[in-house]
Amino acid sequence: MKRYLVTGVAGFIGANVAAALLRAGHEVVGVDNINDYYDPLLKHYRLRPLLAESIFHLSKRIWLMRLPRKRCLQTDPFMW
Repeated sequence: MKRYLVTGVAGFIGANVAAALLRAGHEVVGVDNINDYYDPLLKHYRLRPLLAESIFHLSKRIWLMRLPRKRCLQTDPFMW
């Protein structure tokens, strides 16, 4: 099992990519700011089946930190 980061996970493409990865048995970390570019209710509707999976984690924020000789990805400690 691999771990994948999917950005824009509440959008049409991101939600479908995340669902396909979950069906394949992978762990998914999804990131989306759930803005109001289009209806946030639609975005929450797309997230509902993903959130039911125990190997799916959602964060509204993400920070990339550069460390000496290594890059580290740190997600928001508040997971939905």
